[in-house]
Amino acid sequence: MDEAFIGLSGQPVASWVPGHDKLLVTRTFSKAHSLAGFRVGYAVLPEPLADDLNAHNDAYPLARPSQAATIATLVHEDQIRRRAETLRRWTSELAADLSQLGVQVFPTQTYFFLADFAPDNAEEIAAQLVKRGFLLKPLRDPLLGPGFMRVTTSIPENNRRFVAALDEIRRSRSA
Repeated sequence: MDEAFIGLSGQPVASWVPGHDKLLVTRTFSKAHSLAGFRVGYAVLPEPLADDLNAHNDAYPLARPSQAATIATLVHEDQIRRRAETLRRWTSELAADLSQLGVQVFPTQTYFFLADFAPDNAEEIAAQLVKRGFLLKPLRDPLLGPGFMRVTTSIPENNRRFVAALDEIRRSRSA
């Protein structure tokens, strides 16, 4: 079980490990703690699995800067939680703004969400938004269809620019 986003939402399941001899729970600090480049995380697992992994471990030791950054974020866990709440609020606001433009958005507890831009093609919309300086790409998932895109929140000012640009693009396409 991967708890990569547990710092942003959900209930941890690491406490289930003692009752399941094959359950391995991992957590990275790359998401809520913003330590992606530091390659920091942990695993909670039954002792026999840990022994086997340690016997075959070819990973490098954790670098001191990674250790220091991790400790610094753990010491300030209250700030991490507040930032996660802020990101969720900004995401909810962005999703609501897109909904008002007729974009179908799907529920999330993280800083990104699935959006269906149908009847518009997400690839065409993304190309127009990229020209305006936004970094995104459509999902190109044949099971979902051509209108779907993952949307990631930004600071409110950038979110407003994104919504305004999308509104302008969609209006120009329907004119």
